[in-house]
Amino acid sequence: MSAVQDGARVYVTADPAGIGPTLDAAVTPGVRSVVVCGARPGYGKSGVEQWAAMTGRWLALDKPWVTRSAFRGRYGIGGRTVHVTRAEPWFGIADPTTVYGAARVLSHVLGSWDVRPVGTPGKTGFALLAKISPGLENWPTCPPEIRDLLWETTGQGRFEIYPNRGGDLLVGVDARFQYGALSLLELPAGTPRRVDRIDDLYAPSWVHVEWTPPPGARVGALPFRMGKNWEWPTDGGPWRSWVSGAELHTADECGYRLRVLDAVVWPERRKPLASWARALIGQRARVERMPMDPAVRAAVRGALRAMLVQTIGSLHRGTLSVSSAPADETEKARPEWSTALWGLARNRLYYALERQTAPLVACALDAYYVAGEPVNLPDDGKPGRWVETHRSTDWPALKNLAALYKWTGGE
Repeated sequence: MSAVQDGARVYVTADPAGIGPTLDAAVTPGVRSVVVCGARPGYGKSGVEQWAAMTGRWLALDKPWVTRSAFRGRYGIGGRTVHVTRAEPWFGIADPTTVYGAARVLSHVLGSWDVRPVGTPGKTGFALLAKISPGLENWPTCPPEIRDLLWETTGQGRFEIYPNRGGDLLVGVDARFQYGALSLLELPAGTPRRVDRIDDLYAPSWVHVEWTPPPGARVGALPFRMGKNWEWPTDGGPWRSWVSGAELHTADECGYRLRVLDAVVWPERRKPLASWARALIGQRARVERMPMDPAVRAAVRGALRAMLVQTIGSLHRGTLSVSSAPADETEKARPEWSTALWGLARNRLYYALERQTAPLVACALDAYYVAGEPVNLPDDGKPGRWVETHRSTDWPALKNLAALYKWTGGE
C-alpha cells in the first residue's frame, strides 16, 4: 500500500481488508483527511459498501455516502475524526502520487477564479458557474408542469453494445471535451409554451413524436424507452418518444415518418453556459501546455471533464449555489439546458455512428468502438473533435458494456 502525505491530508491506496486497515496504515499524527486512490475496493457499489463496513477498531461516525465510484465518510478513534473520500470521481483510477500531483495542479487552475475544489466535481463546477456567470439565477425558469415533464421524459447519453464476436482490431474513439464544445452553443431560453405542432424544426423544443424508421436504417436516430432502458430501433414501429428539436430535425432529414403529438417550445435561443465553458476549455488548453507528468496531465483533464459533465447533470435537478453562504443557496434546476445538451450529444453521436464503415461494437455517451479502422473528420485540436483513444488486437466477444470497459480499461 503506497501513500503520499500533504500536511493534514494523505493520499493512499485501499487495503482490500477494509477501511479500518486502510486507516490504520495511513493515519499518522496530524492527519485529518484521507483520499483513497487506485483501483476500487471491491466490485461495484456493493463491493465498496462491504469494504466500508470492515472498520476494524475505527468507528463510523455516520453512514458513508457510497456510489459505484465515489465514497465519503467520517471515522473516529480515540477522540480523533478523519474524513475519507475517494479520488476516482475527480481523477479516475490513479495512484497516490499521480492524484497528489493532479490535485495540486487543479487547485492552481481553479485559483485563477478564486474557486477551490469543494466536495464533488459537480459542486465545484456550480461554484465556478456562479462565479463566472453570477446573473444566471435570475433567468426565467420552467413552469413546474414543464419542469416535471422534462424530469419524467428526458434520457441522458446513448449507451449500446452491438452484436459482436470479437476480432482482430478494436478501435475506440472519443469526442474531446465534447460537453465543453456543446455548452458554447445556443440553448433554450425564456418561458416555454405547450403546442400541438412544430412549424419550425429549428426551434428550441422538446417534442413528443410518433415515428417509424425508414427501410434499411443501419443506426437508429431516435430513442425509445424500454422499461428502465433506452433502445434505438432501426425497424418496426410506429414508436413514440420525447426527443429534442435537434434529434427531430435529424430524423426528418434521414427519412423518418414523423407525427408530432405534443411539444414544448421556447421563445429564445441564448448562450447561458458559454462563458463558463470557455473558461474550462481555456484552462484545459493551459494544462496541455504546462510541463508535467503525462499521467498527472491526464488526471487533471479527467477532473475538468468531471466538473463539466457532473455540473450539467446537476443542472437537471440541482441547486445552483449563488453565494458562498449555504443559507443563500436557491433551488434553480435548469432541465431545459441539460435536456438540450444531452439531445445535442446524442445527435452528434448518431452522425458519428452513421458514417462508420467498420462494424459497430459499442457506443457510450461521447465515445464509440468499431471493429476496424474508424472514419473520422480531420482533427484540428478543438473541443468536440473525435479522437482515437483505444486500439487493441485479438479482442474477445463483448456481451455488455461492463465487459468492454474491463477489456479497454475505460468507463
